[in-house]
Amino acid sequence: MPGLTRQSTAVGKKRGGARMRAATKKGYKRKVTARGAYKRPQKRQAYRSRKPFVEGKRRIASDISRIMTSNQTVATGFYKQPLLDTQIVINPTITGGGNAFQNIPITVFNRMNQGFNDFEMIGTSIFSRFLKIKVRVDFPIGSDVLVKPFKMYLVSGWVTNPLNKNAHTLIHEADVTQTILNQHVETNLLEYFDDKNDTLEFHKKTRQNIKVESYRRILPKTAESVFGQRTHVEQVAPGSSSKTAAGAPPYVQLNHSWKVMRKVHYTLGLSESDGNTLPQAGDTELQNYYVNDGWIPFSCFYMPDWDQMVPVNSTVPTEQLTFRHNIYHNYSDS
Repeated sequence: MPGLTRQSTAVGKKRGGARMRAATKKGYKRKVTARGAYKRPQKRQAYRSRKPFVEGKRRIASDISRIMTSNQTVATGFYKQPLLDTQIVINPTITGGGNAFQNIPITVFNRMNQGFNDFEMIGTSIFSRFLKIKVRVDFPIGSDVLVKPFKMYLVSGWVTNPLNKNAHTLIHEADVTQTILNQHVETNLLEYFDDKNDTLEFHKKTRQNIKVESYRRILPKTAESVFGQRTHVEQVAPGSSSKTAAGAPPYVQLNHSWKVMRKVHYTLGLSESDGNTLPQAGDTELQNYYVNDGWIPFSCFYMPDWDQMVPVNSTVPTEQLTFRHNIYHNYSDS
């Protein structure tokens, strides 16, 4: 009886050789130093490897507002609903402002609380994966439509100047509120988006307090609107007439995503509440864990020539330039 030839029992492609060396060269399971483990390729690889075993969490601005407020129809307060219409400050002489920008607080990143829910963190640090904001801008309609041209942008990025509060600063780290944090963001934005700055100036390159990731113009696509703007002439007195604009430009919706992919440490500060706040003193939902030592994300409306716009004297919603937004934060804390 002739002897049988030995058969290979390997299943699939053999690992090793050129294929394995190529994967190792790209960084797959490559040995790195303790410092090199925090580089972007290594963090991305570790994130992908742990993703099937780590619980992903999310914090959405509209959901947090439902938890924190007793009345969802109130458009003011510390935890107001972002899906409600909010007026865009376009005339400082009427609204009491003084800058050519309006900040949109990124609350789902800047404020955290401890707990075991899907929108909370267990300890005092998280691994932030990405952050996304959706903004919709609505323009005045009918006879109150804006007739003078103006420029408007949605600017998003990072404030690279940390808050850096401690036990020896004028404001103690335990006394920091979200209002103080937002003032810090606006102070750093003021240098670049102040209405008093000359656009022809050359700024110093030695100090950069912000890092801009997105600079997008808010421009409605009137060609896609079924009922666009139109102008007709009205006779207000014998021998005289005036032009009145009617209709409205379509709304504009813009998105921006921050690819964070880094560990974020939080410091416990002072909580804030008002008459519409649902949690009571001592509840964990009211905690204010804020970013003290890291970069702070920002998104703002920038209107360099707001003074060319028609003043908004009425409180009727149809006569105001308004916006609605929502913010999504994806992270893990295990």
